[in-house]
Amino acid sequence: MPDDKASLAKIDEYIEMLYDDMPKKVRGSGFILKVTSDKDNLEELSSSEPTMSALARVLREEYRKSFELSSNIINIFLCFSAYKIFHKMLIDHKIYLLCVEVLEYELNRYDKLKSQIVSSPREPKQSKVPTLSKLPVPKSAPIPSKIVRSQIPISATTNSDNRRHSASLENVKQNFKDKIPRSLDTNNIKSGSATRNPDELGVHQLRRNLFKLGKNQDQALKGAVELIYNLTIDKIMEEKVVRKGIIKLLCLLLDRTSIDLLLISLKLLIQMSVYKEHVDKMKKYSIIEKLPKMFMMKNSNLECYTIKFLYNLSFDVTLCDDILKVGLLPKITELIGTEENSELVCRLCYHCSMDDRSRALFSHTDCLAKIADLLLTFNQYNLVLAALCTNLTLNERNSQLLIANQGLKPFVQSAIDKADLMYFKILHNMSSHESLKPQFVELIGQFAYLVTIIKDIECIIECIGIIANVNVPEVDFKELLESHNLISWMVQFVNNACKPNQTVTDARLLIEIIKLLGTVSKDENCGELLYEHGTIQQVINLLKNQRGDDELSIQIMYLLYQLMCHPITGDYIIQNTECPIYVIRLMHDPNIRVRKMSNYCLDIIKEFDETWTKKIRAAKFCWFNAYWLNMMKGNCDIPSIKPIYEPSNEINLYSYVHQAILMPEDDSMFDKDDNIEILSTKPQENNNSRPESRNLDDRFDYDLEDPYNADQYNTDNYDEDMTNIGSHMMQKFTNNIIHFTD
Repeated sequence: MPDDKASLAKIDEYIEMLYDDMPKKVRGSGFILKVTSDKDNLEELSSSEPTMSALARVLREEYRKSFELSSNIINIFLCFSAYKIFHKMLIDHKIYLLCVEVLEYELNRYDKLKSQIVSSPREPKQSKVPTLSKLPVPKSAPIPSKIVRSQIPISATTNSDNRRHSASLENVKQNFKDKIPRSLDTNNIKSGSATRNPDELGVHQLRRNLFKLGKNQDQALKGAVELIYNLTIDKIMEEKVVRKGIIKLLCLLLDRTSIDLLLISLKLLIQMSVYKEHVDKMKKYSIIEKLPKMFMMKNSNLECYTIKFLYNLSFDVTLCDDILKVGLLPKITELIGTEENSELVCRLCYHCSMDDRSRALFSHTDCLAKIADLLLTFNQYNLVLAALCTNLTLNERNSQLLIANQGLKPFVQSAIDKADLMYFKILHNMSSHESLKPQFVELIGQFAYLVTIIKDIECIIECIGIIANVNVPEVDFKELLESHNLISWMVQFVNNACKPNQTVTDARLLIEIIKLLGTVSKDENCGELLYEHGTIQQVINLLKNQRGDDELSIQIMYLLYQLMCHPITGDYIIQNTECPIYVIRLMHDPNIRVRKMSNYCLDIIKEFDETWTKKIRAAKFCWFNAYWLNMMKGNCDIPSIKPIYEPSNEINLYSYVHQAILMPEDDSMFDKDDNIEILSTKPQENNNSRPESRNLDDRFDYDLEDPYNADQYNTDNYDEDMTNIGSHMMQKFTNNIIHFTD
């Protein structure tokens, strides 16, 4: 920049200098930059159309010829871009597009020079000539090979070894001094030219040029990026620069080391990362891999902008995984509790803790003890921190570390004092881990008491869930239920839920109550208590009337499974209720967890009553045989209806055959004792599809998707029809065999 004092009155002279040779152009642009540094001159300059047009033209035509000239003009326009009133003038002259072109050109020039260094030939390193040590030579030291033995004087008298060794050492030193080459003179070493070959000197010079170029570019590139940032407050302008490839250029700028350039680049990236389309473009350039070095530069502002940028990127699941892969989690968690970025860091950690695999990584950081201190000692409540803790406590190791210093009681006391839902959620998650359940034994009475006094239904759900999770032998559930009158409260709620035309206030509360009843029913005394209150029949009615709620079905069957394990309640359920019928209906439910729980219950039922054993085996065989028949037809679609069980006709075989299909992927559907097996010698297709069967007669083309109509089929000649079907199948498909053993 010129040292002479610039004046607005001489602006015409400065403009004329832009039409002269390159040194005059640089000098004139420097004077104009000085003038625009005073904000009072901006309005008058913006009104001069020849001045603005001349600057834009010179930048467009000469930015490839002089870096200093383009830098001065960009900084001139940067002064105007600081004020929104001048944005229209800059947009009309398309200054933003010129800045993008300058960025692209300078970055390509930098990369080209860098590629020359990478592709330059490298000479193998030559071994250096060892220098003479200044330490005294011991007696046992080997004699250098360059010294001829005949040159080493030997004393005539052998009485004194010390004198002989001293004389030998002096001769060795003198010999080395005589053999030192003159080319290794200190005057030549200073220049370094004598020790380097031309290729090494060339690479060294390229490195110096690259360093100098990068240092000179940083200021100009910062001005160009800042100008674009000022103009892109208009979303239309932002879309235009994005189409010109600004995102790629910004990602390349993150490889630089200038703090100011990195700050403005991150600010523009933060602004653009609000839109998913822009984030998808950032993925292509491995944006996450460029961010770890921002934390190594030990700059608080740079860390702040990096956290904001990572937070915007963390809404994308793929980029959130990349944050963990590059090892940014320890750096991020170190900032928890800081004054500036505490809440934003907690939000970022919350996004990273959504996955089970990512939660386990938090146990390898020091953040859990810090989170516990903030939750228990910080006066101002932080909802984001509590939500983060709720996610982290789903991992058992995290829960252990969270209470390692202060224990479990402070968390329970905070939950009781504040009556806050998030604290109860944290405790609910902790209670689900086997290693922490014994610590809840002495505190479980407090949660039972809270159920009776808290009015918030959400907190009640969490308290009941905590009690249900603590299924350890040390808890006397019968005394717990009677002392706090919980049994009457739960029985009343279940009875209300079973009433016709009665809407359950909260389905989650009903599920948690059923879970608690399943936990307490492990105790035979509690099972008899439920029998006395008539709760068992009400629960069976719930199983009968529920529609589409798989979680409720699983919990009810688990409760019935526990009750059937006791002699009194088991005999009552199997002999005096319709529970086995409803369980058989769920034996082929689309949900595999429901099917497994149904099979567990059927195993207990078969142990109690031999009659039900035969019925269950017959039902399983009918389903299995129906699947085989449908497989022969090439129709393996799952039917949309369930089998109809008629108590009057022990097993309605015909309805099973024509409507049902067995789920072949479920190994728990059949017990080993049932001896039902189907073998096929027909090779399977590569796409895991069922074997294609030959065309059957029209009489077997049943439409399995239509609802079952009892009048559609004539069951009077059922045995004869089944015999004909069986003989027809055996004749046409001899490569398929079905076995059924009683």
